[in-house]
Amino acid sequence: MRHVMLGVAWFILCVQVLASDWQEDPRLQKTVTLQLPNALFTEIMEELSKQTGVPFTLHPSLQEEKATFFVTNQPAQQVLAKWMSLFGLKCEPQGEGYQLLPDPALRQQEEAAVEWERRMIRLEAEKTLRTWSQLIRDDFAVYARRASDIEEEMDKLQQEKPPSWQDRRAALAEQFAQVREVAEWHRYLAGWLYRRFSSTIWRELRHGETVWFSTAQEPGTLPLPPDALRWQAHPADTIPRSMLFGIRLDEARRELVFYAFTQPGDDTAEPTATVYTHPVSPDHEQKPSVQQRWERWQAPPEEFSRFRRRIENKTPSPAPPPGQSTAADSLRWIAQHAQMNVIADAFRVPVRLVVEGDTLAEWLGRFTLQEPGYLRVEGDWLLFRHARYWQLRRSELPEKLVRQMEQKWATEGLSLDDYAALAAQLTPEGILRLKESHGYSFQFDPTPLRDAALALRFWASLTAGQKEAALRRQPIAYHSLTPVQQTLFQEAMLAKLHETLQPLLLDYLTRRDLHSELAFVVERWREGTYTLEGERVSIAAESAEELEQQRHLVPDAPTTIGQSLRGQIVFSFGMDWQRSVQYHISVREKSFSLSSQEQEKQESFAKVLLRK
Repeated sequence: MRHVMLGVAWFILCVQVLASDWQEDPRLQKTVTLQLPNALFTEIMEELSKQTGVPFTLHPSLQEEKATFFVTNQPAQQVLAKWMSLFGLKCEPQGEGYQLLPDPALRQQEEAAVEWERRMIRLEAEKTLRTWSQLIRDDFAVYARRASDIEEEMDKLQQEKPPSWQDRRAALAEQFAQVREVAEWHRYLAGWLYRRFSSTIWRELRHGETVWFSTAQEPGTLPLPPDALRWQAHPADTIPRSMLFGIRLDEARRELVFYAFTQPGDDTAEPTATVYTHPVSPDHEQKPSVQQRWERWQAPPEEFSRFRRRIENKTPSPAPPPGQSTAADSLRWIAQHAQMNVIADAFRVPVRLVVEGDTLAEWLGRFTLQEPGYLRVEGDWLLFRHARYWQLRRSELPEKLVRQMEQKWATEGLSLDDYAALAAQLTPEGILRLKESHGYSFQFDPTPLRDAALALRFWASLTAGQKEAALRRQPIAYHSLTPVQQTLFQEAMLAKLHETLQPLLLDYLTRRDLHSELAFVVERWREGTYTLEGERVSIAAESAEELEQQRHLVPDAPTTIGQSLRGQIVFSFGMDWQRSVQYHISVREKSFSLSSQEQEKQESFAKVLLRK
C-alpha cells in the first residue's frame, strides 16, 4: 500500500513539473494537425486538448476571440509559441494543464490605439473650427464677395490665357483655397461661435451630442448673433425672422455636422432646414504605437519576395461565392499550394481575390493589397493579422450567434426577431461597417440588417407586450417608452432623417415641444416569392411564369424552383403618415403568424395614424 501511495505521489509531482513550464512539457512535443478556419479560441483549445491530452482553459476576456489555423504535423509546443506570439498571449500553469491569458501590455496598446484614433478625430475637429475662427477678420459678406471675385478672375484667365497666366492663376488658387474656408456661411458662423466655446460645449460635442444655438433664445439653446440671419441670407435672399443652428461631431463617420433651421419673415412661408457636413480626417502619417509595432514585425520586402518566388508556378482553385469568402479561404489555399503552416486572426470581412488561372504569387500579392494587414514568413510558417484589427474587433458580431442564424437561414429563414437579436449586438462601429460594400461576410441575407439596423435595435428593446401591441397596429407612444427605448427611438428616427435628407421633416421631428406627439407604428403583410438559386447568382420573382422567363440568367440553377413566404414590415417613427420616417424590412420566413382572414380584418396604417 505504501508503495502505491508513493507511486501516486510521484505521478502527481511529475504532472506538476510538466505543467510548470509549457516549453518544457514533454506532452506538448506531440505533433498536431489543425484545420480550423474562423474558429473561436475555445474551439482551438478543445482540439489541442483532444490531440495532446493536455487540458487547456481560456481566460474569460478571450471567449469571443477568433483565429484561423491550417497546421499539419507540427509539435504542439511550436503551435502554441506561434499562436501566443501572434496574438500577444501568455500560457500559465493551471492544475494538470494550462490557461491562456491576454498579455496586459499588448491589450493596453490596442485599447490605447482606439482612444488615440478618437482623440485624433477630436483634435482635427477642433483644429478645423479653430482655423475657420482664425481666418475671420471681416464680415461674412466680404469673404463671400472676395471668393466670387477670385473665381471670376480665375475663369477669365483660363479663357483668355494672357502671358504668364498659369502662374497668376496658381497664385489666385492659393488665395481662393484660404478664402473659401469661410466663404460659406455655415463655416463662417461655426468659426465665429468657436471663439465662445466653453468647456461644457466641448464636453457635449465629445459625447456626440448636438449643441444648439438660437436667435430666438429658445429653451435649451445658446445665444446666436442676429447677424447670423443676414449671413445666411447673403447675397440676395430675404432675411429670415429666426434661426436655430446646431453643431455635432460624429466621430464614427469622422465628420462635423451642421443643422440650420430658419423661420421666414413671412408667416405664410414654410420654414427651411438644411444639413451640412464637413469631413474630419486626421493625418495618415501619424500612427498609434501598436500600428508601428506591427509594421516593424511584418516580413521585410526581400524575404517576402523570396517566398513569392518559391510559389510562382502554383495555380489556385476557383474562388468561393462572392460575399461569403473571408481571409481564411485565401489562407487555406496558400497553406495547401505552398505547403505552409498558417496562423491568422479571423474576422467576417468579405474577400474576393482569387482569379482562376492566377499563379499563387500573383494571388498572394493581390491578397496583401486588397486585404491589407501584416504578413510575416518564418520558415514554413505564415502569420497574418488584419490591419487595424483593434477596430475590427469592436465591430465584430458574436460568432456563435451568427452561426446560429446561418444554420436557421439554411432551413427556414430568419424572422424579424432574429434580425433584431443580431442588431442588438451591433456596436456603433458595427452599424457603420454594415453600410460598407464589403462590411460583413454572412451566409444569410444581410439586407434587413444593412437597411434597418437602428430600427431593429429599437424593436429588440421592446417588451413582449409592446411588440404584441405594435403588431396589432397599435401606436406605441414615445412618452410611454423607457429612457433607453427613447434613446433608441431617437437614433433610428434621426438616422433615417439624415439618410433621406428631408429638412422640413427633420425640423418637425426634432422639436422637443412635439415629443409628446411622437409614436412608433408597425404595418406588415405577406408575399409569396419564387426563387432560382445557382452557385453565384440567385433571382426572385412574384410568379413561377416570370421566373421561368428569367431562367437563362442562372445557367447552373436546378430544374426545380423554390417558393417561400416573405414577411413585409414597415416601421414608422413620427407623428402621422406625412410626418414620419419609414423603414421597409423584408424577411424570408418559413411561416407567417397572421392568417389571411386575420390579415383582411387589419386596418390600413394610414387609418391607424388618422385615428390617432
